[in-house]
Amino acid sequence: MGAAGRENVLSTARVYAAAMRAAAECALRVSAVGDEERAGEARRGARATLERLRALLSPDRWPQGTAGPEPVALEAVCAGELSRADAAPNPEAWDAAAQHFVALGLPFELAYVRWRQAEALILGPGDRTAAADALREAADLAAHLGAPLLAAEVAGLARRARVSLEAA
Repeated sequence: MGAAGRENVLSTARVYAAAMRAAAECALRVSAVGDEERAGEARRGARATLERLRALLSPDRWPQGTAGPEPVALEAVCAGELSRADAAPNPEAWDAAAQHFVALGLPFELAYVRWRQAEALILGPGDRTAAADALREAADLAAHLGAPLLAAEVAGLARRARVSLEAA
């Protein structure tokens, strides 16, 4: 049970992370076609979603001071998704999420955030070496997990960015 009584915080955090991803995708797509009004709505919705999650995870709501490592990791994913929604992808936010998933030993989630970290690096500061490292890690994890859709997304980004997925 979560701090709110009947709410399972792990399930709730996963739903918030999915909602944030959807909001980011919506904001990016409608912005790409020039609909800034709808993009703004998606961004405002994303911010409100993250605020609700952060309220749920507030340390003062938990006797041990934290909701647990996985919900905190999912909050970090939400911060990364908000940066995508704001069209200001933040590689540091994605790296922070990755560190949580490394500690938790969750390879699928780690592959996802490394893909997004690489995307943020390519779109932002342009650190191609770090982006290539993140893409290779994501590709290796996706292949090992047998996650063809994620592997295809990673390969697509690598192709568009002209980054080789082969080991250096």
